[in-house]
Order: sequence, then structure tokens, then C-alpha cells
Amino acid sequence: MTLKAAAGLLGIHPNSVRSRYKKGKLRGEADNTGKIWVFVDPSKIANDVGSMKPTMKVTKEVRNYNEIRALQEHLKATTEQLERAQAEIADLKPQALEAVRLKVENDGLRDQQGRGDAEIERLRTAYADMDAERQELVKALLQRKKGLWERIFGAS
Repeated sequence: MTLKAAAGLLGIHPNSVRSRYKKGKLRGEADNTGKIWVFVDPSKIANDVGSMKPTMKVTKEVRNYNEIRALQEHLKATTEQLERAQAEIADLKPQALEAVRLKVENDGLRDQQGRGDAEIERLRTAYADMDAERQELVKALLQRKKGLWERIFGAS
């Protein structure tokens, strides 16, 4: 950053930044025009802001840096939450697909049961409409297949 920006962050005069650069206390380099650019560790400055002398004015750049730092931390936390949520979604996706498959299968079985119940009722009605001789023939036929009679007409 420029000497003026670094001075604002450090709470000192730009000439003090220049002299610290020349003494090697601050890293930096000069460009082809002779303008000095210094490297300032923002985290060190943020920590030093609270220890500045009361007469030093906290500059707008320091406040902006602190706001940016807070936003970066918030972004990092939000990104971590998003990654956890995406991992959880990836874990739950197969279960959701299986739940949908089971629901469709269950609906199909209920439909099939309803058709079976309707067929049993149709057969009971047809049996009730038969004369006694035919009922005895059906009963004898179904007695051979033990259990079917009981399922259709109940225990007799």
C-alpha cells in the first residue's frame, strides 16, 4: 500500500512510515517512479489498534479493514455451513429416493389390494346368486384347495 494508506492504518505520519521503511522495520519496495509501496500485515495492525495511544485517531481505513475482516469471517462461517448442508443433502438424497420408491410401491400394493377386495366381493355376490346345487359344487371344488374357501368365504 502507499505510504499515506499505511500511515492511516498505523496511526502515524507518512514520513514515519517512510523512515521505518528506510530503516528496514517495514518491508516494501520502490517502483520505477520512486514511489514507495510498503507491505503491512493487516492482522497485526488490527491487533495493535486497541493498543494505540488515546491521542491517535483510528482511521477510516482501519475501520474498513475491521469491517472487511468481520465480513470475511462471516463468509467463511457461512461457506462452512453451506458445505455441511450440501454434505447432509448428499447423504439424504439416496434415502429420499428410496422413500419415493417405497411410496410408489406401497400405492401400487394398495391399489392391487383394492382390486382383490373388489374381486372377492364380486365372487361372494355371484356365489350368493347361485342356486343351492351350484353352491355345493363350488364348495366341493374349493374344499380341495383348503384355505382358499376360508379366505374367500370365511370359516364355515
